[in-house]
Order: sequence, then C-alpha cells, then structure tokens
Amino acid sequence: MSQKFNLLLSCVGRRVALLNAFRRSFARLGLDGRIIGTDSSPLSAALQLCDRQILLPSCRSESYLPQLLDVCRREKIDLVVPLIDTELQLLADHHADFRAAGATLCLSSPEVVAACNDKRLTCRRLSAAGVDTPRVFEDDEITPADFPLFLKPCSGSAARDTHRIADRAQLDFFRREIPDAIVQELLDGREYTLDIFNDFQGRPLCVVPRQRLEVRGGEVTKSITVLDPDLIRLGLDTARALPGCFGPITAQCFHTTSGRRAVIEINPRLGGGVPLAIEAGADFPTWTIECALGRTPSVDLSRIKDRLVMLRYDEAVFVQEENLPK
Repeated sequence: MSQKFNLLLSCVGRRVALLNAFRRSFARLGLDGRIIGTDSSPLSAALQLCDRQILLPSCRSESYLPQLLDVCRREKIDLVVPLIDTELQLLADHHADFRAAGATLCLSSPEVVAACNDKRLTCRRLSAAGVDTPRVFEDDEITPADFPLFLKPCSGSAARDTHRIADRAQLDFFRREIPDAIVQELLDGREYTLDIFNDFQGRPLCVVPRQRLEVRGGEVTKSITVLDPDLIRLGLDTARALPGCFGPITAQCFHTTSGRRAVIEINPRLGGGVPLAIEAGADFPTWTIECALGRTPSVDLSRIKDRLVMLRYDEAVFVQEENLPK
C-alpha cells in the first residue's frame, strides 16, 4: 500500500527541474501524495506545474509565516523545502511551529542559517575550523598593495552588487553605494559549487563539486561535475564547521591559480544548479524525503558520475490567464 506524503516547495519560482526531480522521487519511493507549491507571484512557472498552487504574500510580510503554517496544517504537509535565501532565517527560527503543524522543515538550525547569511560570520566560522576562506579587510587595514579587492553585500545573494575594486577611489564610491558590504581579497581561478547533503542528524553524507562554466543573473547555466577528492574533502570540512547543518547546503569556492581551495560563501538550501548533481546520481530529493520519513537515506557514492555536463536552456510554460493562481 502506498504511503501518504505531501511536500511543499515554498517560493518555488522557476525551479521546474527540481520539481520534476521530486516527482521522480515520489514514484521511486512509492509515495501517494501531492506536491504543493507556494509563491508570491501568479506568474511563477514552476507554480503552474505543482499539484496545487497557493499564492502567499512576500516572505518579507508579517503575514507570510502565519499563512505558510496555515497551509501546512490545511494541506497536511509532511515536508517543507524552502528555496530562496530571503525566507530562510524566518523559517529556521520557527522549526518548532512547523513541527506543531505536522511538517518537517528541511532547513538547518537558526544558528547555521544566521552564520551563512552574514558573510563576515561565515568567514569567521570557517577560519576558526581551519577551512580556507578569503581574508576580510577592514578599511583601515587596506594598503595600496592589497588591491585589487572584492566587495559584496554582507547579506547579499544571487551575485547582486558584487564588484571588483581596483583602488581606493572605487572602494570609497562603492562604500557609499553599498554601505552594508564586506571587502575581501580577490581570488582568481576556477569557481566551483559544492552541493552537500547532510542527514537530519547533521552528518555530511555526500559532496558533489561542479565547476561553474557559465553564469547568468547569478545562476549557473553551464556546469560540469568534477569529483576532485580535495574539493569533496573541502565540502565535508565546510559542513562539519557548521554544526546544525541539516539536509542540503550549497558552498561556493575557488580553486585558485596558486593552488588554494577556498570557500567564499554558503547557502543553506538547494542550489539553483543542483539538477546537475541529481542527474549525476546524487539523489538529494529522495534522500531528503527518506530523512523526513525517519529512514536512513540510500546514499550510494559509487553511482555519482564524474565529468557530466549540464547545458541549460529556456523552456516555456503556457497557461490561460484565467487559469493563473489567484
């Protein structure tokens, strides 16, 4: 007899490939249930393809969390998978409320989410654990010999407002434009994403490094898996540096021209390019559901494919205006 199981993907946006991967997991695990999508926009492509579409206010709204919890109760949600950075801290602070609503929240502890959201804190936590990360400069420490440098928002995402800083004049300009920013040493080399899966006890079970070959709007469009043992070890060390990591996290790192492997930031959620890791054999959706069901995830590292290339392209969803979610 099939087991009942309902999944909620919050702020589902454009994540059609991820939605389809979860559908395959439902079939693989013999689950009988629905995938409910929420978003603040009726024009979300992935929302149209969910079994049920629910419009919620922006996650910055005071009514967002109460309405999301109400959806969990009303739709008998078993597992909530949040998908954008701006909702993570709010949700992480209310793990107990999701449990009370009958749902497991697939998200790390509030402390881990806070450490990932604050880039200064990320660097301090990683450095304290011996994980290489770019040096963070205070303005009065910077000498002419330190340029070029890299400036980014302390709590930014999607590569917005990131800048290469050539000299003090540029630094002063961008300090005025982006007041809440950190300045780091500039790393040159190949950029990688590390898709990391932790079980719900916080044990890292799998790391899939993928080289970012092309990025558009902060999201990878061309990528290749690179099963470099040193990068895999870096991913495991990164997860262990943040006790309280549950489920998937995503780390960005550089393999520099001088040979360093340094982590530049961490997002405690499924990354936008994770369909490549899933297709390569790292079945994050199935493992996540298995953890939510109280099972030991069926991780088989020998199945993961090296040098698998992902070439993304635009696809369209068509829907009559009167059929858009309301």
